[in-house]
Amino acid sequence: MFVSTYASSAFAVVENKKWIDAHTSPYYDDGTYSGWLSEYVYSGYYTPAQSKTVYNTLPGEARVYYKCDEVTGSWVFDGDGWSTNQPYELPYSDHEGYSGTLYRYSTTEDYVAPYPTGACSPGQTHTQRKYYTAYYSGVVTKPAVDTRVYRYRGYAYAVVSDPSGSHYAGGNSGGANGEFTWKLEKTSDTSESQIRLINNAWITGNHYATRNPRYSIQSSGVVSQTSSSPINTVVNNPNDLKGKDITFSFSYEYTNYYEDIYYCSERNNKGCISWSFSHRIPDWSRAETATWNQTLKADHQYKETIDVSGDTTKQLIIGRTAKLNGKSISTNDLKEKFQIDASDTTLQSQNWIPINETLKYSSDLNNKLYVRDGEKWYFPYDMDDNLREKYKNKTNYALSNYAIPLRVGSQSNSSVTFNTADNFYLTENTGFQFSLPVNQMSQAVINQTAKKEYEAYTDETYDDQVLTTPSEGSRYYFNIDGNGEQKPNTWYNNHYVLGKLGLSEITFKLNEKVRFKQYLLGSPMDKPLVNEQQESVLRNVSYTHSIKLSPDQIKSIKELAKNRGDLLFGFRSTDIYEKYNQLQQILPSVSY
Repeated sequence: MFVSTYASSAFAVVENKKWIDAHTSPYYDDGTYSGWLSEYVYSGYYTPAQSKTVYNTLPGEARVYYKCDEVTGSWVFDGDGWSTNQPYELPYSDHEGYSGTLYRYSTTEDYVAPYPTGACSPGQTHTQRKYYTAYYSGVVTKPAVDTRVYRYRGYAYAVVSDPSGSHYAGGNSGGANGEFTWKLEKTSDTSESQIRLINNAWITGNHYATRNPRYSIQSSGVVSQTSSSPINTVVNNPNDLKGKDITFSFSYEYTNYYEDIYYCSERNNKGCISWSFSHRIPDWSRAETATWNQTLKADHQYKETIDVSGDTTKQLIIGRTAKLNGKSISTNDLKEKFQIDASDTTLQSQNWIPINETLKYSSDLNNKLYVRDGEKWYFPYDMDDNLREKYKNKTNYALSNYAIPLRVGSQSNSSVTFNTADNFYLTENTGFQFSLPVNQMSQAVINQTAKKEYEAYTDETYDDQVLTTPSEGSRYYFNIDGNGEQKPNTWYNNHYVLGKLGLSEITFKLNEKVRFKQYLLGSPMDKPLVNEQQESVLRNVSYTHSIKLSPDQIKSIKELAKNRGDLLFGFRSTDIYEKYNQLQQILPSVSY
């Protein structure tokens, strides 16, 4: 639950009462207000009882009686012994109103008359006196005086209704931020792409309270997810969603009202007379729902092949996003961009073109350029005869009779360059072309391969040297065969297939047209760049040197010419050094 700052912690006690004074009975009831009242002194006074300690003395006298014994003529005891007239308790009262009883606590003998002595006569008596002082003390009291008249006063209360109820707290009709997004992504450089689906909206509306947020992502037959928390899920195969609509939704319940709850804190025999605040809760009886819905098209071109020609930039959809801002939604495309130069090329002659195809890359998702294993080929229009079988097109692309595999030559986060997977080499004298894998850098192996492939193709002894190096190997050499099909100033298709690139794992099929202005080698009639073909001997020319041939020499030379091998490129001899040595044996006198 989200609670806004409308909640307060200060609340008053709700009650209904009036003051009653000088009422003659302790209970008051006028039909509306009632209650027990407190007693108080309306008039008169009260003096409490008092006490004090009083001391007193009382004189006393004790007597003993004697008589004369008739036989002995002496005095003898005649009585109970000493006795006193002093009481044990002594009543007390005074003019101040105190009264009570004093108690004898001690006596003192003041005077004792002498004991009778001497002879006595029968019938004679004697009284002996003792005089005492008796001491008394005691607490005496004065009673209380009460002239008070009583009345009753206090609050009488009326029964009060429960003040609990709903109140408006303020707020708006809903608001949310966040995004609805689908986008392509990869978990690693070598993994296939997947589609991530995101619904991460959050509540920004100004409400007293919210509840029951609901997130949903739906696409028929592919994904159906609802949750009470943000959704971040993946569809493993992007083609499962290709061309489909993805519907995102977010909603929540809110209330801009609160309810204060009171409890009865005091009651009388008629009901509740005082209510106190207990707590405050959202008033969900006034709940409303805020909802956002957005459908995004999954119109990516995942694993498709796109034809490209010329200098162009290809922008591919890799995602779509809808931004939530309050009540509004704004949508935006997410793209990856490939800058491709597939421009046509014009060469002066049948030379070579570098296989150095570079693509530049950028992405709205700021991801790096991914290049996965995929089709990577260069399809030349024609090749030298000795290479045709090796590079025979066995791919699924009917773009040429020949297909040269490509490799990633260099790669960064924003570009990739494709080169040939094999390096192509050219011999210096014969122009014989052969190839080796790019990781084969040994010069000895390069030279051995040149010899082996030359002799296997021509059946002649190799006597040449390799002209090019591995650093120059990513090239395509035009077929300069005199019987070849390619002609000057004619456009020929040289295709590239480059895949799988980017998050879209797209494959580009580039059509780069190539032409040359003139033959590299050939007849002067064709205006080649270099003339290596034999022409007719000019007439009316006097030669400084001449020789005479015998019939046998002529026969041997004819036989020598008859056994010549095939011409390389249709015009270049492959056995020239062999025949040169054989001719030297036929005509030893000729100076070479």
